[in-house]
Amino acid sequence: MTRTDWSCEFKAVSPGVAYVRAKTYNGVTTTCKVIVKEAPWWVSLNQCSMTLYVGQSATLSGVISSNAGCATRTYRTSNSSIVKMTKTNWTAAFTAVGPGTAWVTIRTYNGREACCRVTVLKNEGK
Repeated sequence: MTRTDWSCEFKAVSPGVAYVRAKTYNGVTTTCKVIVKEAPWWVSLNQCSMTLYVGQSATLSGVISSNAGCATRTYRTSNSSIVKMTKTNWTAAFTAVGPGTAWVTIRTYNGREACCRVTVLKNEGK
């Protein structure tokens, strides 16, 4: 743990429960319970491939190994001229913007990844 007069920074080093207590100069205290979970062993997406037409939107949801903690998940596309990400939080929302194939990938903070192949087709007659 590193501490300054106005803040405290700490790093999780192993799974478990810890309590961080702060005390002011006049004796007022507060305590924060910190639960550290295992790093994810694996991550997956609810689909591994899909086909869309230009203009359609879709979402993907990521799942991590049980009992793992992972507040940070990053979604990205391999080609934003084919698939444009519109929201990336706990799910990936995206829109098909051009014909072709792109990969939508989820990545955890410790480097675990899963991908979905997205094929985008032209809207015929439009």
